[in-house]
Amino acid sequence: MSEYNILNTLQQMTMTANTYKTQTGTLDKATAELLIAGFSGQLKGWWDYHLTETDHLYILNSIQTYEDQTPIIDPSGNIIQDVVSTLILNISLHFVGNPSHLKYKNTELLSNLNSVQKAQ
Repeated sequence: MSEYNILNTLQQMTMTANTYKTQTGTLDKATAELLIAGFSGQLKGWWDYHLTETDHLYILNSIQTYEDQTPIIDPSGNIIQDVVSTLILNISLHFVGNPSHLKYKNTELLSNLNSVQKAQ
């Protein structure tokens, strides 16, 4: 898959996960497990053969933390899961690399677009 196709797939996964979590109230971990169950092709190979069982556990048990690594607690006193975001970040890092270069590219494109609009 091209970088564009991978990023498009990740965007679709994010939208699907957010929709599913908000409409059904499903926990983040269960939503991630549903996404993983739907993996095919390169993603399935990555999950099944590239990642170790330790990697799986790291992703599936990830939680939101403050900078000092203390868990973030919701108003009900529960630790907030961060499984879907961790899964998508790991896919992105493996297949695309560090996505920060996209931020700078997009900033430059938007800046150029803004300059063109002001000139008109």
